Amino acid sequence: MRGKTAVKNPNSWTRSSSMLYLDAPLNAGYSTGPVKQKGSADIGTLVFHFLVSFLKVFPEMKGKNLYLAGQAYSGTYVSYAADKIYAQQSMLALKLQGTLLVNAFISTAELQQHIPAASYVTKNNDVFQFDPKMLKDLQATDNACGLTEYLTQNLKYPPRGALPPVTKMYHGTFEDFNLWNIHAKRGTSDPNYTKFTYPGQPEFQKAFHVDGARRWHSCSNMDSVFPNGDASPPATSKVLPNVIERSKRTVIAHGSLDGSLPVDGIKLAIQGMTWGGKQGFQTPINSNFLVSGKPSGKFVSGHNPGDHTERGLTFVEVTQSGSMMPQDQGEAALALLEFLLGHRPTP
Repeated sequence: MRGKTAVKNPNSWTRSSSMLYLDAPLNAGYSTGPVKQKGSADIGTLVFHFLVSFLKVFPEMKGKNLYLAGQAYSGTYVSYAADKIYAQQSMLALKLQGTLLVNAFISTAELQQHIPAASYVTKNNDVFQFDPKMLKDLQATDNACGLTEYLTQNLKYPPRGALPPVTKMYHGTFEDFNLWNIHAKRGTSDPNYTKFTYPGQPEFQKAFHVDGARRWHSCSNMDSVFPNGDASPPATSKVLPNVIERSKRTVIAHGSLDGSLPVDGIKLAIQGMTWGGKQGFQTPINSNFLVSGKPSGKFVSGHNPGDHTERGLTFVEVTQSGSMMPQDQGEAALALLEFLLGHRPTP
């Protein structure tokens, strides 16, 4: 968007696929209703039953290939939805082929946020601008809890073994800071970012047959989604490995500028996950990811030249992107989608 005017997106995913956008869980987007779900498994079931009902309204879509994509916490929702679809594939007349998880939360807050926090701030302090005392205090807390040590010892390729339990963590806050893209200018973190202008315009609501009294929210507060916390186990414990093993392709992409979910956290989560008979990636994430010939990040290396996948899972770290990858690095995000769809041999 430019101001309140919509402009054509040259990297729109509609260039490569028909898209169905789903407001889930309840109270995200324009969806409303009483919250009954207790965990992400319930969200997966909701998505499954929605698709079954969708085909009753649009039977011409039966037999089509289906791909699921999600960002942030929906990485967990997508994992559970895909697992549900595979478990009851005979009841759904769509052929699930694969999933794309972007800056996804798939494990625990300890692994994906607390452990890499101090290391991430230290590496990017030119952006965070912690004063010497504040940085020293952060590092002292980190050393006392052994978090960076935990990261250093366990982010190995191949992994050393099962990840040890985490009992201590660091909690920190950053005022007036855009944690979803740390290179965004200070003062641009919008406290009302969940209430974007364009979807709230009368013309938009009329086109989507939305009651004008309702407000659009890009996210829901976790307390309103799971009042007692997410009762479902982390996706990495069982459902995501199962999804990877049953899919043609599974892609996990992560922008390195996401301070809310530092990239080392998702790497650590993957290295603690077992799929295809082995734990974690066996080769490091150090091959160049190119977009239009320009270095744009790193791939998992893979065992064979040009093969950036291990046992059905592809991981790509995208530089100069925060959490909103299609917005920050649209061309890279489109390339990853096209790889998922099988339109190109590598992203």
